[in-house]
Amino acid sequence: MENINSVVKTVEHRLLCAILNDQDKIEDAILKLAPQDFSDKHLAVIFGTIINLQKEAKKINVHNIIGYIDAHKELQFDDYDVYVKSLFNDFVPSTDVEDNIDFIKNSSIDRQMKGFASDLMETKLDPIEYSSKIDKLSRQFQNIVSSKHVGKVANMQEITKNYKESLNTLLSNSNNVAGTSSGFRQIDTKIGGFRDGDLVVLAARPGIGKTTLALNFLMNAAKEINQRKKQDSSNNEVVLMFSIEMGANEICNRLIAMESKVDLSTYKMNKLSDMEISLVNDAIDTISELPILIDDDSSLTIMDLQAKVKQVSLKHKIKLVVIDYLQFIKSPTTSSHSSRYLEISDFTRRLKTGVARGLNVPVVLLCQLNRNIEQRKGENPKPQLSDLRDSGSIEQDADVVSFLSRMSNVGDDAQENNQPKEKQFSFNDELMEYDIAKNRKGPTGSVPLRFIKNWSIFTEAQPISGGTNEKKSFN
Repeated sequence: MENINSVVKTVEHRLLCAILNDQDKIEDAILKLAPQDFSDKHLAVIFGTIINLQKEAKKINVHNIIGYIDAHKELQFDDYDVYVKSLFNDFVPSTDVEDNIDFIKNSSIDRQMKGFASDLMETKLDPIEYSSKIDKLSRQFQNIVSSKHVGKVANMQEITKNYKESLNTLLSNSNNVAGTSSGFRQIDTKIGGFRDGDLVVLAARPGIGKTTLALNFLMNAAKEINQRKKQDSSNNEVVLMFSIEMGANEICNRLIAMESKVDLSTYKMNKLSDMEISLVNDAIDTISELPILIDDDSSLTIMDLQAKVKQVSLKHKIKLVVIDYLQFIKSPTTSSHSSRYLEISDFTRRLKTGVARGLNVPVVLLCQLNRNIEQRKGENPKPQLSDLRDSGSIEQDADVVSFLSRMSNVGDDAQENNQPKEKQFSFNDELMEYDIAKNRKGPTGSVPLRFIKNWSIFTEAQPISGGTNEKKSFN
């Protein structure tokens, strides 16, 4: 152990000598390392001083380093001025800066992991504080893991090249959407599909059908993946659903009803005809082949959710994550004094930065509306952003905020959308409104949808005209 520590300190000393004598390498070190990554406390002080001088746009030389430590008594140690001067004099030209940086970083992570293992062994879990202690350990571990990853600063040439590639990908996409298609052309036209890195909120009052609409999104995306698999059998794309409220069997029931177009509500199950049973069996075979993953853990915490998405992403390309729903995500703490507003704010921030953007996947987050909508005057009042329940951060963190509600004055709206009145309620169906109230990357506005409850199906209430099929590209 003593020999290992000695080697690490030697490499740390060699690195600081190298970057102080070849200051073009200082940025590389600062980008990947922090003062706490150094096991030698004196070198940690000097590296922290280099970072602060860099922030102040001052030259990194003997005079300025010693002067900075002179001005900060908490940084001073015996003969620090002599120590700093030695770093400028002990330069070895053959030093491989990149290798040394990686070695120091890996050594730092190794020390942190050993510390984490020690904390883990010493932690006593009791029934009262079990969740909070597990969450603290999870955060500690996540911090260690995330410290290894460093974002790359890109120049405009790289950015525009990637942008052009994404445009060409969009043009070659038969659906002409930038992300995973929702299966509804009017919705895709407004939001560009569910894009990687985006957090899309779908909010409604209870019983309106937001879970069913989300399942339609999920089914449409899964079927599109299967079409691509016919062209490329190595395709490893999947869609993932976290159903906190509803069990996997109920989700399966709805998907089968959707595929078979057979009413599978409980009161109908013993009255199915031979033809309906055949349709259900065919639907089961079809559904079983779809790349859909479902997690129905009713005690899911935000840390659990992050870890599970990360785990799936290591084996698959995730094309869509659906979470049903925000207010059912459990708090990792059991304190009665914790603010639900702050908890929800933390959840949405983590879902945006840690899941959607962090893993570059599209996330559709279902959310409850508060009761304000029921207290406003007028029949079927339209939902507003202020109706989002529990936290204003939902609106702030989301890239798209959409509402699902019943469309008022169904007869009039049916005529406006070229839908005959007599077909509006032909099979226990309703005309619904999918309202995009916020959209960072495109227009807002409403899309009429037809909701056929018995089959758990949403369809477009008004067709949208198609464009040219001519293929173009950006050169």
